[in-house]
Amino acid sequence: MEYSPLLLMLFIAMVYLVLGIFLDPTGLVLLTVPILLPLFTASGLDKVWLGIMVSKFREIGLITPPVGLNAFVVKGIVGDTIRLGTIFRGLIWFILAEAVVVILLFVFPQIVMYLSNQM
Repeated sequence: MEYSPLLLMLFIAMVYLVLGIFLDPTGLVLLTVPILLPLFTASGLDKVWLGIMVSKFREIGLITPPVGLNAFVVKGIVGDTIRLGTIFRGLIWFILAEAVVVILLFVFPQIVMYLSNQM
């Protein structure tokens, strides 16, 4: 079946965002890349772009509740002085910033290869 690259990337984004909430990043990549890489390659899209997008989705998964491992690390550092809910509320700005970066990479995929194309 032939998919448009935008539709395929939106599907991959939804898969990673939903699974990233519940799985750790390493397990997420080990489960999904063998399945999604052939789809991505068949569409003729750049694999480096896929790798960077997967990394961005992993980062988003690390800060989104309920598993948000980075939030639990911060909670361990600050101890009982700050509640976990407060930490997750503070992470909203970082989630929004990551969303802006992902949207920019969707709209302008040439950003990913800019430096390597200059060499």
